[in-house]
Amino acid sequence: LDSPPTAPPTAHVKFLVHQSQQREDGCWIAGVDDPSSGHDALGEAVKDVPGGVHRLLLAHSPDIVPNLAGQTFDLILAGHTHGGQINLPFLNGTWLKDGPTRQYVQGMYQVQGSPFYVNRGIGMTTLPIRVHCRPEITHFHLHGV
Repeated sequence: LDSPPTAPPTAHVKFLVHQSQQREDGCWIAGVDDPSSGHDALGEAVKDVPGGVHRLLLAHSPDIVPNLAGQTFDLILAGHTHGGQINLPFLNGTWLKDGPTRQYVQGMYQVQGSPFYVNRGIGMTTLPIRVHCRPEITHFHLHGV
C-alpha cells in the first residue's frame, strides 16, 4: 500500500501493514501486505516480536507460505482466493495462479509447523458469481492466550 487506509478515530482500528502489535493479553498480531503481488515484508512485521510469545499472522493471500522461512505462528490467517469461486469437477480453482494460492484454496491446513486458515470471504472477482463456493465469514474464538 502506498498509504494505508484510515479508520474513523472512534473505530479503534490499527492497520498492520508490515507491523505488529501486542494485545493486552500478551498475544502479538503481525500483518503483512499482499504477498501475491510481492509487497509483503514479513521480517519487518515481526522484527519487534519477542521469542516465546503467542503470535498470530494476518496475510492477504496464501502466497505468504514460501516467505515463512521456518518462522512459526500460533495461527496464520489469509484470504484472496475466494475459495476458488467457481468449483466444478473440471474447473476447481484453476483460474488461480500456480503456487500456494492454488495449493491452499480454502479451509484449514498445517504449513511449516503452523495452523493456516484460508477464508473464502464474501466477495467475487472477474465474474460476479459463485458456484459450489458459499460466501464465508469465519469467527475464531482463541483460547489459552
